[in-house]
Amino acid sequence: FNTKSGGNFKGGGLSDLIAKTLNNKKIQEFAANNADKAENIAKHTTAATDILLTGTTAYKIHTNDNIKENRKNALILNNVISTVITLVFGYGIDKIVRNKTKDFVEKFKELNKEKPPERIAKCVEGINILRPAMIFAFVYYGILPLFSTYVSDKLTKREKLNP
Repeated sequence: FNTKSGGNFKGGGLSDLIAKTLNNKKIQEFAANNADKAENIAKHTTAATDILLTGTTAYKIHTNDNIKENRKNALILNNVISTVITLVFGYGIDKIVRNKTKDFVEKFKELNKEKPPERIAKCVEGINILRPAMIFAFVYYGILPLFSTYVSDKLTKREKLNP
């Protein structure tokens, strides 16, 4: 898809809805105007996807007859807590690290000033995309398993959450 060439998305069912959204002129203008902010778009798109998947999974768990009723809340809470922790810690750590990365980027530019500016810009863009990806991966695979399982288990032991 290229907003400059006026590309169109096609599909069927749910993909029709997505295609209609992506073909919307305002959405395409927004994407074209923010193409230089790939770091934030990639990060926010990942967050939105996580939220959508968490909601979908929670709904499917809730409506699944093959899962015991007394386990549904624990599974849903574990899923929701996992997403919340990932997003809160991920955005928080990224905000702190982003400020530190500015110094690194400036030194990188200085050390590579003999290289073509477009190449340096691509490298800086890569750094700014890789940084939050690594942070979110660390939170998701490092911090999250320890924290979410403990918290969801404690919460489901309360009478209010167990049917």
